[in-house]
Amino acid sequence: MAKVFQSYRFTVANPYTDDRGTDRQLTARFAVPPDMSAAIAIGLAGQAGGVAVLPTDPRGSVCPDPGVKGRKLTFIRQDGNSISFTMGDRNTLIAQATAMRNTINALTAANPVVCVKLDGEYFPNLFDELAPANAGARVPGVSSRPLAPATKQYSYFGTFAYNSDAIFGQTYFLPFKIASDLPDNQPPTEYDAFLTSAGVVPEPTSPCPGSDPRKPRHYIVQSLVTQNAANVSQSAQIPVAGELDTEIAAVGTLIATATSTQCLSYQGESNSRFHRLL
Repeated sequence: MAKVFQSYRFTVANPYTDDRGTDRQLTARFAVPPDMSAAIAIGLAGQAGGVAVLPTDPRGSVCPDPGVKGRKLTFIRQDGNSISFTMGDRNTLIAQATAMRNTINALTAANPVVCVKLDGEYFPNLFDELAPANAGARVPGVSSRPLAPATKQYSYFGTFAYNSDAIFGQTYFLPFKIASDLPDNQPPTEYDAFLTSAGVVPEPTSPCPGSDPRKPRHYIVQSLVTQNAANVSQSAQIPVAGELDTEIAAVGTLIATATSTQCLSYQGESNSRFHRLL
């Protein structure tokens, strides 16, 4: 049997709001399971924050944003099948997930939702959007890698206080580690200001043992640097501790403004055990 999909849109009136607080128009869709009616599917599109696209609707258009992936909640049912929804607002995820889980559970009593997973949004390159209009040519920065003849790679590492999207603003202590050109657990020269702005400061504590289901929001910066008398590219992840859209936006703008920055990606917070918060 061919799959049936329900499409929906995030419009000017019902926008998709990214982690930096920018309203966007996106399209999304989800596979409709056999036990879900069209009316329920339309309702779930609304619960996700979008507007369902009906067969009688005129064809709408949204400006293409190649590679962009909105944040998603995936509901995994008892039979192993799942339904994934692009979610328009990260500030109300728990309330939305609870309501949507209840709607799905009402379909078939023997096939309830057993897990819920959050996948953060992804923007492959925000540099053009965040860099100043007169950014100009790139200027090589300081490499975080060892210079010849040295071979030892230094690192800046520790535990930082991270404010979660899931339980909005709740603080967790998560580990971080980034390559550095300096010894004695000092931040890398090229990214010191970024890390300070992002609130990545070692705390006198340790993260909880075991694998953490939370993956913090972070930028991925590609920089032009000088390495052994040659200009090369290097990449680094810059976690963002603060959950406010203004904080996330400020860190991105600071990184994009740096004269060594070539590319800038962003990955939102993910949590493989989001159902534990419902």
